[in-house]
Amino acid sequence: KKIQKLRKKLHLEDSVYKETLFATFRANRALDQFLVEKEPSIEKQPDARKKATLEMARKKHQGDPAYRKLVAFAEAAQKKLESDYPKLFVSNEDITEKRNQARKALKENPEFKKLVEARGNAYRAQQDYLYEKDEKLAQLKKLLEEEKTQTKNK
Repeated sequence: KKIQKLRKKLHLEDSVYKETLFATFRANRALDQFLVEKEPSIEKQPDARKKATLEMARKKHQGDPAYRKLVAFAEAAQKKLESDYPKLFVSNEDITEKRNQARKALKENPEFKKLVEARGNAYRAQQDYLYEKDEKLAQLKKLLEEEKTQTKNK
């Protein structure tokens, strides 16, 4: 969400960012347009098939020097955007790492431990209530538990 807010802010306030972003859009559109010019049947495809047809055309024209030139231009535009605005391009690994660090810090916090325990207790109480009030649900739970013990014993 922070990244999305930053993108919005840059889009409104930073003309260099906006122009760099639009350059990447234009480069990608030029790639698609090149493929459509080479294979006009792409345009006639329904929207649901258009992406797949474009992808097949990409593979077919990978060796074309003009297409490779456009690909290089698009990649350069994307790299410029990523190098000029690295905060906007955080990898999944970085996000996971930050989340794990935050969890690790919270695990040491006694107040957080109490909240987690209270949440667990509330959930167990809810489940117990459901099993108490719904006989069919209780029977299904019992069947599941029996199956688990049979599987463990094998």
